[in-house]
Amino acid sequence: MTDVVQSLRETLARGLVSLDVPRGETLVVAVSGGADSLALALLLASQCPIICLTVDHGLRSEAADEARYVARVMANHGVEHHILTWEDHKPSANVQAVARQARYGLMAKWCQGRGLRYLVTGHHRDDQAETLLLRLARG
Repeated sequence: MTDVVQSLRETLARGLVSLDVPRGETLVVAVSGGADSLALALLLASQCPIICLTVDHGLRSEAADEARYVARVMANHGVEHHILTWEDHKPSANVQAVARQARYGLMAKWCQGRGLRYLVTGHHRDDQAETLLLRLARG
């Protein structure tokens, strides 16, 4: 194992402790298929039990394929994974914001229905810049 991976694992373990996450608690991880969420899921899987969720918004033709890709990756690592499908009316404006709200709503409902208390999401630095640019573009 590389020093970088070990450092990330230690940082993650300290973060879980600082958030008072009980040792051995099952965490639900939102995994889009991007490098940030995949890395987070695999790092967490080395620390504690996890279940991964991927939301298929149905907004792009390749979304279902991407969700199945995540399912295969998680299966290859022995991690439980579920695909949640957003079946509501799709918006014509503010698509990203409405999709984000739907995504978190679906995942929260899934977690609550199973008594799971922790939903973890991964983002990278560029996500914040992208969000700011989208908001600026909308005015």
